[in-house]
Amino acid sequence: MTTPLSGAIKALLQEYRRMIDELLVVINPIPKPVLVMELPTSTTDEDCKSIQAILTHVVRSGYVYTAYFEELAGNPVVLPKRKREPNSAAYSKALNDMYVHCEQFFKRNPQLPLAVYDGGKTVKVSWGQVFDGEQLFEHAIVHVMRHRLQIENALKHNSFKSV
Repeated sequence: MTTPLSGAIKALLQEYRRMIDELLVVINPIPKPVLVMELPTSTTDEDCKSIQAILTHVVRSGYVYTAYFEELAGNPVVLPKRKREPNSAAYSKALNDMYVHCEQFFKRNPQLPLAVYDGGKTVKVSWGQVFDGEQLFEHAIVHVMRHRLQIENALKHNSFKSV
């Protein structure tokens, strides 16, 4: 018998799914030439140089968030490698697989306490912040949303230059 997911976990998974679905709507019609074109930006961040780079970052980050949940649960952590996909359809599959990976973690760990009020289980992430599970999950959701907006704005302004 499996333990049912808590209301908080179900709600966060539902929002994560919604943000990913909204991103899929934006990226599915993007042709490969646009996917790989360099965005006109002064950033030195390799994760923001093209839509392909952004999506590669979003997919890997999703797996990293789940690895941090594994750490909170006391499980071994395996960080994924970065993988550039060849087209939007492959990114759609990768994003869906990333979500399923996260969902499966919570199905295996349905009672993971997310909110910490007494200095209990937290995780320090690679960029230095400390999160409890709920904050980390909310960050994962907003991360997808922020990059969806970044891609939408680039497409809306047709702001590409040749590679």
